[in-house]
Amino acid sequence: MGTRAGVVEYHSSARQFDLALHTEAGTTWKGLTAGVKVNGKWLRLADFADCRWEPGILNCAGVAPIKSFQLRFETPPGKPYVVLRASLQSAASLRLEGFQLVESVNAVPFQSRDAMILGEGFNALEVGRLQSANELSKPLTAAWISAIASPGAKRTLAAAALTAHLWPTWFQWTQSEAGTDRVALSVRAGGETGSESIRVNANATVTSDAVLIGLWTDMEPQRVLEQVEREVAARNPREIPMRRPLPGWCSWMYYAGRPSEQDVLREADAMRSKFFQAGYRMIQVDGGWWVKRGDWLPNERFPHGLRWLSDEVHRRGLQFGLHMSPFRIDADSDLAKQHPDWFVRALDGSGNVTEGGPKNARYILDTSHPEALRWLGQLFGNMAREWNLDYFKLDFLDLGAREGIRHDSSMTGVGAFRTAMAAIRKAVPKHVLMLGCNVPTLAGAEYFDAVRMGPDINRVGKGHTGPNGEYANMVWGPLLGLIPKPGGDSQSLTAQARAVARKFYGNGPLFVGDADSVLVTPDYTLEEARAHMTLVALTGGSLFLGDRLDTMPPDRMALVTNPKVLEIWREGRQAVPIDLFGGAELPRVWKLTRPSGAVVIAIFNWSNDALEAKYQMQALGAGAGYRLRDVWTQESLAAPGGKLLIRQPAHSVRLIEAAR
Repeated sequence: MGTRAGVVEYHSSARQFDLALHTEAGTTWKGLTAGVKVNGKWLRLADFADCRWEPGILNCAGVAPIKSFQLRFETPPGKPYVVLRASLQSAASLRLEGFQLVESVNAVPFQSRDAMILGEGFNALEVGRLQSANELSKPLTAAWISAIASPGAKRTLAAAALTAHLWPTWFQWTQSEAGTDRVALSVRAGGETGSESIRVNANATVTSDAVLIGLWTDMEPQRVLEQVEREVAARNPREIPMRRPLPGWCSWMYYAGRPSEQDVLREADAMRSKFFQAGYRMIQVDGGWWVKRGDWLPNERFPHGLRWLSDEVHRRGLQFGLHMSPFRIDADSDLAKQHPDWFVRALDGSGNVTEGGPKNARYILDTSHPEALRWLGQLFGNMAREWNLDYFKLDFLDLGAREGIRHDSSMTGVGAFRTAMAAIRKAVPKHVLMLGCNVPTLAGAEYFDAVRMGPDINRVGKGHTGPNGEYANMVWGPLLGLIPKPGGDSQSLTAQARAVARKFYGNGPLFVGDADSVLVTPDYTLEEARAHMTLVALTGGSLFLGDRLDTMPPDRMALVTNPKVLEIWREGRQAVPIDLFGGAELPRVWKLTRPSGAVVIAIFNWSNDALEAKYQMQALGAGAGYRLRDVWTQESLAAPGGKLLIRQPAHSVRLIEAAR
């Protein structure tokens, strides 16, 4: 018989513990263990000579060179979850490679035939995973946050890292019984591939980031995810409150890596004359303005320099932003030649970690090196002030946390990344906004105003379209099919919609969401273009245009300047995909509640066929007494008997407001 303390029961004979995740019978997760990887070897609870339980703490000892290994449990009053963290104290110098906070082959206390598993990716650009529990033929690994949900029964078991100061936290789901929806969950803190290690000196203590695990009942899974993310945000306070960038234009979608100062000024003139009244203000120059990554000097397409260009943009009453990738350094840059010891080295000792091919190799800046860190802070401070910048778009940020050998062998990749971002944020004037792309989500969100929530939206490098090559290359994308069969073009609207749906809960509590630029190119039908603008407006997040502004046709310009749609966007609220766990790859129905109490419903038809469906307005939060109108057309709609009939062509959206 074990000793029970709160939600934890420890069994000394088996060296295992149980977690009672709810007061209901049958909600205890049994037969769990934990461990730590030291000097290349995993040590579980059973490997320690002595493990002693006291309320809230399991303390193990008796294995050299470890003085103690602890597992701590916290049960916050009134919260439906338990918080775990592991720590190690060394008796002698050692290499620490990670913690196993929970290891189990036994099923989590959750069973339902309609259960779905959601998991975030390490990089915020990743779409993430959403899969049926009973088709988990191979392990599903998620980072930062994951959940199994039964929407019909309103039950959700969720797990999330509360902070990310040491290593990423990984959640691995496996089938505990073949061919069933019974799944096991293990929780690990360590490098992405499990190969990274750090040096721990004698008598030093290292503690993992805290992880919450809980079971919510009688609550929709989307609300559970929102609650969990608010708990996470509360543990990650910001020095500077996040701010939403002003609407703007990004050069990448059309000009890709070859923008020029003439191109930028032409688009700035178009913004001032055609889009200014609707609120568009930001001109952002994306990649390709430099001579070499690392040297960061403007190339021949910017003969007057970036301060001159910034002044010209500001003279038009606009703001000026710039793309940068702080950790991505060209191997043939002057910086790389002058400071060969400033870069992350491969774990196998074969040289620097490289990104790109042999002809365009790029190194990764090692910001555990104090001189490299000092240089990075000075670089950003100087650029922001000397070029009078209002905005940075920082890209390829996951490289800063890449596993490898660093100058400071006691620092993890996540630690080096966070150190670098803190230095940049400190060096840059507080008024300068920052958007992060490829952000290791939880490790970096506190340093950014906005975070990209999905992959690049357009087909860069596929050629321009239109009679004079005046349009960016954009596709709607494939339907993608059911969840167990993902696929399709990753650069498309459907891929972006899938990513935004799976990250909706982070947009607001943790960051301002960025769904990449809006494209309304005539490569789209008018219905498709309206759907793209609707999706981004429903994020309430970053709003940038990607088409050439000077050649945008009037009917497409009317879409991105529509006052009623922009009014919804300005309120800064993320719509909830209410059928996210319904079994389809792409949620059709999205809902947000406006500050006025009005309910906005977006119904997408992602398919290649026309659709007809009826919706119960009461179920959508708009019962008797609500008046309905189409936001795009301002037409009044009727819902006899509280049922709304919607007929839609392929690739379209209906945006409906219900107000009293």
